[in-house]
Amino acid sequence: LHLKNTAEPMAPAASTARSSSSLVPVGVRRRVLVTAAAVGLAAFGLRVVAVKLQNALLYHPRPITGDPYYEKVVSQTSKQLQRRGYKIEEFAYSVRNEKQKALLVKPEQAKAATLWVVFGGNAMVSADWLPFCESILSLKDSSVADPIFLLVDYPGYGDNGGEPSPSSALEASHEALEQLLRQLKDA
Repeated sequence: LHLKNTAEPMAPAASTARSSSSLVPVGVRRRVLVTAAAVGLAAFGLRVVAVKLQNALLYHPRPITGDPYYEKVVSQTSKQLQRRGYKIEEFAYSVRNEKQKALLVKPEQAKAATLWVVFGGNAMVSADWLPFCESILSLKDSSVADPIFLLVDYPGYGDNGGEPSPSSALEASHEALEQLLRQLKDA
């Protein structure tokens, strides 16, 4: 019994298969790439606008230079704090080459202390926390260590340079805290 193979030999797949790129004309591929790039750029632009709008809605920086309220609060609270053996100092540091200031409320005499780092709410500046610090000190038991308050303004708030954002606020808070801890360690 002889069986005869009547089937034609099969050609290798690579020689008969067309590549997928040759199935799509060059002009169509170019239009798809241009459209994808345009959509990507539009999405990026929309994201930039959304961040700017978000920051405009979330952050309301308030300058303090020449603000009579700020000057009055600092002056009055400073007098009250002096009676308790405390003083207010401006604490300078920098973030991203922008000068920053915080207020440091600390005992006149250096002692072991608890450090409070305080940040304002929306549209607040460090001086808005001074009455709070004074009231905490008025309630403090003499057996408890004297606290130190670091009142931090966000970048763009108070006399601080820069723009407020979550990343700049985080960076500013880290830098202020690191510099203060170094200063307290050296003292």
